[in-house]
Amino acid sequence: MKDINLNIVLGFVILVGAYLMFKRLGLIRSKVVKALDRKVDENIIALTENQHIFDPDTYKKREQSYAYNVPDSTAQNWADTIKKAWGFFNDDEATIYNVFREITSQIQISQIADKYADTYQKDLLHDINSKMNNKERSYLWEIIKTKPFTV
Repeated sequence: MKDINLNIVLGFVILVGAYLMFKRLGLIRSKVVKALDRKVDENIIALTENQHIFDPDTYKKREQSYAYNVPDSTAQNWADTIKKAWGFFNDDEATIYNVFREITSQIQISQIADKYADTYQKDLLHDINSKMNNKERSYLWEIIKTKPFTV
């Protein structure tokens, strides 16, 4: 009888240990984690579908009265700030998020992308996609989508 109880306890300990190990390794995900992953996926899709706001020509196609453009020096400063935030090993995402918080409309992203392309001969959206992971890009979209397309 003692051997049966010991086997039951040992089996229970092994099951609990396996469950905790699988959970720690990410093989078992909670409902909250699954919901967060779905939200990240939705934001990445939305960012991809709205890539026109990163087109350097978008703001040029709008009439001045329709699109609120910032002074060229401000757009250049934001482009420079984003470029400097890209690190060799570690990027300063907080600085990039702050730039996107400062803008007042999505159309200004086009203006920043134009200055970024002119100065660094690089596509801003490409750099964002290649240097930020999905969660970082998802958070960036959360900031961008709060801005109107124009003011």
